[in-house]
Amino acid sequence: MKDTKILLVEDDKSLNYLIEESLESEGYSLVSVADGMEGYDAYYSGKPDLIILDIMLPKLDGFSLARKIRISDKSTPIIFLTAKEQKKDIVEGFKIGCDDYVLKPFSLEELYLRIVAVLRRVKNQLNNSENNDYSIGEYKFLVNRRALTHPKEAFELTTRETDVLQYLCRNLNERVSREDILIQFWERSDIYTSRSLDVFISKLRKYLSHDDSIKIESIRGYGFKLLVLK
Repeated sequence: MKDTKILLVEDDKSLNYLIEESLESEGYSLVSVADGMEGYDAYYSGKPDLIILDIMLPKLDGFSLARKIRISDKSTPIIFLTAKEQKKDIVEGFKIGCDDYVLKPFSLEELYLRIVAVLRRVKNQLNNSENNDYSIGEYKFLVNRRALTHPKEAFELTTRETDVLQYLCRNLNERVSREDILIQFWERSDIYTSRSLDVFISKLRKYLSHDDSIKIESIRGYGFKLLVLK
């Protein structure tokens, strides 16, 4: 943990200080800045292991900063920390590629546990020793590289996209419950995590659309099924 670097971008000085003190007491190394442009510079100069972003930031808002980062970096975990609680904002955050979305007000313990959960998922993915290559119709899915390739196009996946697709692949042509996916990767099941899962399923459907033999079916009242018909 002492080697884990976290970039915190938060313009509320009091909250910034409290988070920094709390996480440093847990052994994390913190770089904290107060606006989006400073966050952009700090990301490229420091290459953190995890990023915590407020959304309503001066100079460059958190959504715009995350989009810039995700152009070239699909793997560094991003947690949005914000008072923007409307569904459309939460959905937008997950569409951009965040790994979690923490609503203000929150407890420092909750934030710490969310960070631990996100970092654990990343570590487990990297340390996964089972066969990490899947053939899905005309696609190749390379889990450790977070890569989904098709003769027409290649996609670099985020950590959460990789997690969800791998779970579906492990249960190919079988039903998987929404609840199981949420508990496995979000560690909680509520309206916000359920909506964010729908966002990831929608993105995976788009990635897999080059092959008509592949479908991610929605099973009403239950969950999903990844179907490969050939």
